Amino acid sequence: MLALLIGLASAEHANYDANLTRLSRLGRVEVGLFLVLFSLMIAMRFGY
Repeated sequence: MLALLIGLASAEHANYDANLTRLSRLGRVEVGLFLVLFSLMIAMRFGY
């Protein structure tokens, strides 16, 4: 029983690490796209 719980905990930890990696990648993409959009808004404001 204990081995099953330890195996489940390690599987959840691996899943947590995978989701954290995906979330950090998604966060970087969103920040990058925001900066592009923000830069284009500033450029349009000054008529470029």
